[in-house]
Formats: sequence, structure tokens, C-alpha cells
Amino acid sequence: MHEFSIIQNMIRHAVEEADKNKAKSVKSLTIQLGEMLFVSEDAAQLAFETLSKGTILEGAKLKVEHVHSHVKCPNCGYSGHADDLPSHEEFHSAGIPMLECPECGAFLEIEGGQECTVKNIVITK
Repeated sequence: MHEFSIIQNMIRHAVEEADKNKAKSVKSLTIQLGEMLFVSEDAAQLAFETLSKGTILEGAKLKVEHVHSHVKCPNCGYSGHADDLPSHEEFHSAGIPMLECPECGAFLEIEGGQECTVKNIVITK
């Protein structure tokens, strides 16, 4: 489950920021996850609950904002949402998907939907 490594990095970043700001506790952590990461929200929540134990984030609420994908064709200029993304299960069994342009069939470049960021940390001092 790659969700654990993604959440572990976000927890590490949030703990560093909480320490810098002399937080007594963290109430919530809002993260942005692009749909091209194929992260299961349930698995992300489980990873957060598990990995935050014993840290300043233990008991904090994890809020997940999903970021839609955006693709562009370098051949014909098509631009849009990646409508034919595989499901989470298909992704893990097939590897990284190769998305084809609906206009000309060329491989699309991914321009959005790969975000993996900490958006907001609510702390108490």
C-alpha cells in the first residue's frame, strides 16, 4: 500500500511545521491528493491513524481534498480531464497507465492530478 509512504511523508512535514510553530496539539491536517496517485482514501485514513500514533498529530482529523487530473496531447494540443483512468485496483495490477489522446491516439502528458501536498494544519498553542 503506497498510501502509507505518502501519508508518512505528510505526517513528517506536519510534525516539523507544528514544532516550528510551537504547537501543543494539532486539531486537523488538510491534504491534497491528485487522482493520478491512485490513493484510496480509506487506506490513507488508516495510514494516518496508524502512523500518527505517538506524535503531535495523534487524534487529529485528516481531511482529504481530491485534485482532478488534467492531461494534454503534445501532438494535436488536446487538453482536458483524463476520463478513462483505471480504477484503484486496475492501477495496482497494471502499473502506471498510458493514456491515449481521444483525438489523435498519441500518448498524453499529465499536467495535473499528481499533487501530494499538505494544504493546511490547524494547531493549538
